[in-house]
Amino acid sequence: MDRLQLILVLFSYCLYLVLCQSSNLVCTKEFCDNYKQMVGCPGLHIACVAQNSTHSGTILRSATPCSCCETCLEHLREGEYCTIGWPGSPVPTSVCGPGLKCQLTSKDEHPICEKINDTECYKQQIAFDEANKNASFEELMGRPSCDGEGYFNPLKCNEEICYCLDKDGNRIFGEIAYSEYANLTMNCGK
Repeated sequence: MDRLQLILVLFSYCLYLVLCQSSNLVCTKEFCDNYKQMVGCPGLHIACVAQNSTHSGTILRSATPCSCCETCLEHLREGEYCTIGWPGSPVPTSVCGPGLKCQLTSKDEHPICEKINDTECYKQQIAFDEANKNASFEELMGRPSCDGEGYFNPLKCNEEICYCLDKDGNRIFGEIAYSEYANLTMNCGK
């Protein structure tokens, strides 16, 4: 390889690093700051601002240039009408809250938010609650912890250790001695 070819290869590699490996060259913080100042972002719905027992929501990036603004998806409660979402349907402004799913039932022509109770995690929670009504064995066996989709939370702790689980509740790599700060020190596959 002669000197000119070497220079072209190095130049190409440097150009690749600048264009492909660096942060986005268009959607910068400065761009978003300017966009917000010139165009402005709509205010968030009260559900995402309040985040309490009566109003809650999920904050997402909006469909603005470079996703500079945020939008709110209000959480619906159990029994409220929801949108399943079909191709060509409008973008929803609300979703079923944590632990709920949008379900079309045979008795109603509109889908409603219903409790997720068909996942293994929720089935184990129900079984734990039923068994615990008549006996007190909470110290020996903790109640399964489910995420908003009904899967097992990735971290489980008892009085001695904390360890990682996959979404189906199977133990995976990762274990430390019990700590109330385990959720801050363990990644559990994240």
